Amino acid sequence: MDKEPKRYYLEGNTYPIREELKSRGFQWDPEANQWWHSKRASAREAQQLVPPEPQKHYIEGPEFSDREKLKELGARWDPGSSRWYHADPDIARQAQAFVDSAHHKYFLEGDSGQVFAVKEQLKELGAQWDPDSKKWYHTDRLKAAEAQGIIEQGPKRYYIEGSAFSQKETLKELGAEWDPQRSQWYHTNPQAAAKAQELVNEANQKHYVTDAPRDLTNELKELGLRWDPEAKQWYHSKPEVAAQAQALVNSKKALPEPELKVPGSQLGHNL
Repeated sequence: MDKEPKRYYLEGNTYPIREELKSRGFQWDPEANQWWHSKRASAREAQQLVPPEPQKHYIEGPEFSDREKLKELGARWDPGSSRWYHADPDIARQAQAFVDSAHHKYFLEGDSGQVFAVKEQLKELGAQWDPDSKKWYHTDRLKAAEAQGIIEQGPKRYYIEGSAFSQKETLKELGAEWDPQRSQWYHTNPQAAAKAQELVNEANQKHYVTDAPRDLTNELKELGLRWDPEAKQWYHSKPEVAAQAQALVNSKKALPEPELKVPGSQLGHNL
């Protein structure tokens, strides 16, 4: 039985010289993924032909989402260490700076209730929740500063325009609040604010009643009508109530005028 020849393996990246190795009698070991020769001198001589391995300057802390940018910079993946690297130290430093800036977390401060109230606005700015620190953060310093301002300012206020005094109880039921500085009602929910604005707009509409006589003043007040001193007419915000009042006025006008009696007229007739 022939004795198995001793194998002298080549180290490093031998792919560029594989054809040269074949011509020199080297064989490929698929299990070791290396070329080998039975003669030490031949292996030593061929080892000098293997190009030197590039120095690997590793990039620490990149995430999966960074891979395209790292590829653009020419970085390569090292399966042995499961890390990205670059042979050029300057480009490796550039890549490292990108990774550091992309994943630096600028945390937002504030009372938990205060932050919770504006979380939707924080999401719109691109802020994210860190479950470890239980805080919101942003990777962009300027955006983080903007988000911090939102927290300190409080929820965005959607103000309700127009005179809302007659509707204040309804506004309270909708969750609206009074801003004493602006003397205006507001809501932090845009949908609720829109509904409140619709109610106020409706309440501020003036549906006039024409030709109302003075002797119907009490009846009109009981119906909830108000007097407009500029138009010099009674009005109501609800068209159906104004219509009811107008019908009352019209019915009053339709009644025949009472006959005026002159004192003594009957007596003169008798004479």
